[in-house]
Amino acid sequence: AAGNNGCDCLHVPAAMPSVLAVGAMDESGNPMEFSNWGQQYQTQGILAPGQNIPGAGPNDSIVLKTGTSFATPIVSGVAALLLSLQLKQGLKMDPQAVRDAILKSGDSCEKTEDQHCLMGRLNIEEARKHLFSKHTGAIASQTKSSLDGKEQEFKTEIFSSEFLSKLDSEVIPSSESEPRASTDPLINTEVNINKNKGEK
Repeated sequence: AAGNNGCDCLHVPAAMPSVLAVGAMDESGNPMEFSNWGQQYQTQGILAPGQNIPGAGPNDSIVLKTGTSFATPIVSGVAALLLSLQLKQGLKMDPQAVRDAILKSGDSCEKTEDQHCLMGRLNIEEARKHLFSKHTGAIASQTKSSLDGKEQEFKTEIFSSEFLSKLDSEVIPSSESEPRASTDPLINTEVNINKNKGEK
């Protein structure tokens, strides 16, 4: 999370060199006033939806939250899905390549100062294309020579525009399934988290 001070300033760990920093944009795609835009974020920061993000509240309720801390999980989820696509494609998972793809595929902002936009607005489809573009030729060659019909279908499908929409049902668990309790004591430990200034 880039932080919510509304200034040309940095937060740690967002400002660390290997990190993908996330700023918040509103429902119209404009940078939110409180979202930080420090110099380090100009080369490693991306904007994602950070206004009225639904989340779990007390007594089984859904509450709407605003802030860079609520934009960050969206980008984390996208990064995880892109990593899963690398694995599913038979490639080695490469978090830095995923980070690079997300940063270089961001959409530019309109009617706003460039520094507030960081490296752009999150564009999932363009990030996917950027990540797998260098493998397209090799995969096409493998597809032609493969004797397995199902494998041919999959290797063609991975680059179709419909692939991400199908991914939801394949990778993301159904909301109807009952959650399983973890046996890991660390997961079941209650933790107090200090929220960044400016978040609601």
